[in-house]
Amino acid sequence: PTLVMKRALGVPWCELLERPDDVRSRFGMPPDEWHLRTLVQVSNAVSAAHRRGILHRDLKPENVMIGELGEVYLLDWGLAVALEPDAAGRLPLAREAQEMAGTPAYMAPEMLGGQADKLCVQTDVYLLGAVLYEILCGYPPHRGATLELLLVSVLGSSPIFPRGVPEEAAHICLRAMHPEPGRRHESVEELRLAIEAFLRHRES
Repeated sequence: PTLVMKRALGVPWCELLERPDDVRSRFGMPPDEWHLRTLVQVSNAVSAAHRRGILHRDLKPENVMIGELGEVYLLDWGLAVALEPDAAGRLPLAREAQEMAGTPAYMAPEMLGGQADKLCVQTDVYLLGAVLYEILCGYPPHRGATLELLLVSVLGSSPIFPRGVPEEAAHICLRAMHPEPGRRHESVEELRLAIEAFLRHRES
């Protein structure tokens, strides 16, 4: 048997978030605008997965590779789950994922464990909202000196924005990161359209 996989060369997105001068020189646009447009491309990849009934569950800049020409690759599907049974059994079912899983700095409340019935497309919406927060603020939404404080932040999911963050962008982020999945954007596509609308308004 032979397994053939695409070789993705590039740099992790998280590194470019810390190097605005590199972004400006490589891609010829303001870093914040480039990062938002990159988030739109990541959202497209997540939407494609959702159409196939798959949740990623670990969306964060570390899991996105930016190629030499600006190509965007969404990597690390090790925590992915299926929303519906798959005849091939390639992925575990979301409704059976009772253990805590994900990266606490970005994690949605329902990912803390014991709430598998709440895992849904809005879980990935939350994670994309957490990445949006990092783009806007310069750091992930959940922080704490101890794991306990970090998890308290996840449960509360009430991010605070520093001065200077545009109100429209903060509103999009707050909705995407609402503690209750049903109060978030209905789909990743809806979130993507909101981000693109903000980009248009920002330019005008």
